[in-house]
Amino acid sequence: MKFDASLTYTSYEPHMHKAKTERQRRQLASVVAHAKGEVQGDLGPVLESLCEDPQYHEYGVFANVPGDTGPKGWDAVVKNYEEMVETGSYVIESIKDRLVIDDEEIVTDGRYRQILPASVAKSMGYVAEDDDSSRHYVLSPPALRKGHHDHRVAEQDARAAHRRDREPIAHR
Repeated sequence: MKFDASLTYTSYEPHMHKAKTERQRRQLASVVAHAKGEVQGDLGPVLESLCEDPQYHEYGVFANVPGDTGPKGWDAVVKNYEEMVETGSYVIESIKDRLVIDDEEIVTDGRYRQILPASVAKSMGYVAEDDDSSRHYVLSPPALRKGHHDHRVAEQDARAAHRRDREPIAHR
């Protein structure tokens, strides 16, 4: 399976021309730096891109859990990022097929894959607790991301189907 985490930030390149004002260019540059920090496990650029009270709205992240499960507030968002890096679950490939930007927000639509250790996939409800068929899984939900930006992320909406396709990638 080919997996290229750098697409998470390089797939913005074909869309950079859509930023028409200086404000939009700064917002887009901040989002690219944030995405690069995420996939490189460098939380410095990620945290620098957040406002004082970020609000993440995430739907369909946990199996069979309807509603918004995203972290709210500085401490919860930072903890979320730290846990993802610590557990090894921040292995993502996010390709932006479409991007719309104005002075208030950036909306992307595209494809998303995430490699999760089995323990994390189990804790999220995607793999049965007694399933030992693989050490890692690839989750592939459809993705729509919407973020409000003023150089810093104030809100981020992530919507995934309540059913994520999962595929074992390393058999025991």
